[in-house]
Amino acid sequence: MKFNLFKNFIYLSPTKIQQRGLRQFISAENIPKAFEPPEFYKPKIESLDTKEDEPNTELLLSARVRPQLLRPYIDPVPILQHDNPHNFMDIVTIEKLMNARVHFGHKIGTLNDNMKWALFGERLGVCIFDLEITQRYMVRALNFISALSYCDGKILFLTTNKAAMLLVEETAAELGHFSHTRLWRQDIFTNRKDHVGGPVRFPDAMIFLNTHTSAMERHPAIIEAAKLCIPTVAVVDSNCDPSFISYPIPGNDDSISSIEFYLKMFSEAIKIGRKIKEEAITTNAENKLLKTSPQRILQQNKPKMFNPIFEQQNFRLNQITNKFKSKRKAGTGANMIPIGEKRGGK
Repeated sequence: MKFNLFKNFIYLSPTKIQQRGLRQFISAENIPKAFEPPEFYKPKIESLDTKEDEPNTELLLSARVRPQLLRPYIDPVPILQHDNPHNFMDIVTIEKLMNARVHFGHKIGTLNDNMKWALFGERLGVCIFDLEITQRYMVRALNFISALSYCDGKILFLTTNKAAMLLVEETAAELGHFSHTRLWRQDIFTNRKDHVGGPVRFPDAMIFLNTHTSAMERHPAIIEAAKLCIPTVAVVDSNCDPSFISYPIPGNDDSISSIEFYLKMFSEAIKIGRKIKEEAITTNAENKLLKTSPQRILQQNKPKMFNPIFEQQNFRLNQITNKFKSKRKAGTGANMIPIGEKRGGK
């Protein structure tokens, strides 16, 4: 064993025999176990009195990591129960992504370490995105947008690209949503009382066509949306950081062709959600009309056995005459004369 001194740090240089000894020492039996707190230190979660149609405590805790576990407890809306109810995988094809130049990133020198998972490789110093990953993440974002449109949610479109400002504003106005393409004021959401002066409704979701400002810094609205728990959909390029974004879409955020493709897909998802909402409203209205139609009400209120009025009266008269006849035979009620008979001798 030798001791070496290098920049005020002492480190060991073991020989080959000592390296074998270290391998034998570091075995499965000698691996230290993870620290476990004592029983009195572990927090206890009191069990809730839940019904069968409500999730229990363990399910709620595990749903923090896997929110899909709470789907059976949501209202039976088909748009919320499936991962891909509209078959967006057939709409967002890899060929369309390639033609829209979504696969091109920035120079390899500007690569963000948090975006390496979405890259296929590099060519001539330019990052190339894996379009299968882009397709999967884009379908996930489109399903969320369609579900939000089904629930009548309001969306805010944001971009700082000067070449795409007019296109984003026109698309948002056409869909009946909002857009912000200018300089974002700091803390406009978190400090809204000073900026607006009154209560305002926050958007139900925010869609970022690019996540960098003109100074190549992260858009401040991303942090504010994360603080206020507003879901965000964002196109992240190879030089961007996907942190604090709910639904990242890895792809090119600079070319006009790719931005037009993104806006086209977003508008298609919004229209699909509205169409399903209108169909659900019409079907519910038709069901209510069937339940409240006059013919159905008459059938429900109709008696089981219906006899004419004169038959009911004759039955009543015959019942009374038979009663008086039986009393006369028994010697009672001599002065009483049944209906329909005349007193004799007069």
